[in-house]
Amino acid sequence: MASDCKVGFGTRLKAFCCSICPVCAAARRWPSSGFARKVRVKEKDCPCCRAYAKVHGTGAQAETPDEPPKGGA
Repeated sequence: MASDCKVGFGTRLKAFCCSICPVCAAARRWPSSGFARKVRVKEKDCPCCRAYAKVHGTGAQAETPDEPPKGGA
């Protein structure tokens, strides 16, 4: 979470909506898919995606660092 940025309750609520959105969740799960690329184009128009980016300091469809590395060992 971006600690230097003060965000209100409404912004946090919209960010939560983005975090549970099935469209955004699928785009976060497979960030290099064609579907995720299309969602990234539209996320600038979505108030929930903009709030998610403001609260977490990253785009809504950015790959999360806590995902396990892809590939073997």
